[in-house]
Amino acid sequence: MARQQTQTCEDFRQRLGALFRNELDIEWRGRVKGHLLSCEACALAFGEVIAEAQVQPPVAVRALYRPPKAVLEAMGVRDRHGSSMWTELRTLAARGVEWAQQECARVYEAFRETLQFVMLPQPRWADLGTPEMNVTPSPQYAEVELLDVSRQPCEGTIRCEILTPPTVTSDGAFLLAIRTVAPDLVDTTLRCTVDVGMRVTFETMLQRAQDGHGWEAVINAEGLPAGDEPMVIPIELVHLSLQME
Repeated sequence: MARQQTQTCEDFRQRLGALFRNELDIEWRGRVKGHLLSCEACALAFGEVIAEAQVQPPVAVRALYRPPKAVLEAMGVRDRHGSSMWTELRTLAARGVEWAQQECARVYEAFRETLQFVMLPQPRWADLGTPEMNVTPSPQYAEVELLDVSRQPCEGTIRCEILTPPTVTSDGAFLLAIRTVAPDLVDTTLRCTVDVGMRVTFETMLQRAQDGHGWEAVINAEGLPAGDEPMVIPIELVHLSLQME
């Protein structure tokens, strides 16, 4: 079998206009979108393609300070619902990307205001600022939405035990732990979207439970405002889903 020729950034950039106009076939559309997820330079070039298409003469095309929605989605920083993807934002912010740093600051402020002004119940377990996870005293369950590879809802839900409810710890981490006995969840991501004036999504891959029965997932995201005590996020502000990859 002949070895497939490796594409370069230039190969992908030549197809950015066709991607924007939805003129690529399924194979190339997947290749280009996949490349945009891993190449910031090409993702920003895609932003310039969109900007040129949207700016009417004689207004000059300016360099984009913050990439438009389509580019943010291609980079995995936002999803189609407008949620900010925390891990990708933090990664870009740590690399010195200014708009990502400002977006992280907005998330931080939104959480700070929510934790300050909303009456939140306190967890009934030991300090969550330590790496060790603690199970809640009595089992709590949630019917979690299952999404297919295109992020469309599947029929039915998955029953999950909430081991640690969505919590901002005393050292500024976001924690959530679940367990389910569903039979086949290989390559499935737990997505926890929190609405605190803006939608922020935390996610992690499901892993086989240590006892071999069912699946577990633990989200441990750093960088949120720290408080004197851990604070549980009200369930009405949270949406859980399992995304098939």
